[in-house]
Amino acid sequence: MSLTRAEEAIEADHDGEGAHSPVRLVVAPTAGRFVSLTPEVQPQAGDIVVAGQPVGLVEMARTQVEARSAFSGVLVGMLAVEGQRVRPDQPIAWLQPYTPEAGAP
Repeated sequence: MSLTRAEEAIEADHDGEGAHSPVRLVVAPTAGRFVSLTPEVQPQAGDIVVAGQPVGLVEMARTQVEARSAFSGVLVGMLAVEGQRVRPDQPIAWLQPYTPEAGAP
């Protein structure tokens, strides 16, 4: 699986304070306007997101396309806000990796 340009930038040699915490980005599937899911199903920061789970919608020409995570992880936060115009492959949420065997970060 190839990385997006944003993921490549994050994976570049940026040691910061010496702590390394890999992140995964959920990207917009198409251009349009970001729309949150209903409150009952919208993941919140700290929630576990599984691969294939939608984290929002992108609305274009009266059609809504689910923005699904390609990875499992703990949702750190949403990068897109309600009504924001997004481009294809624009990061809209970020996750810290999670596997049930390893537990949450």
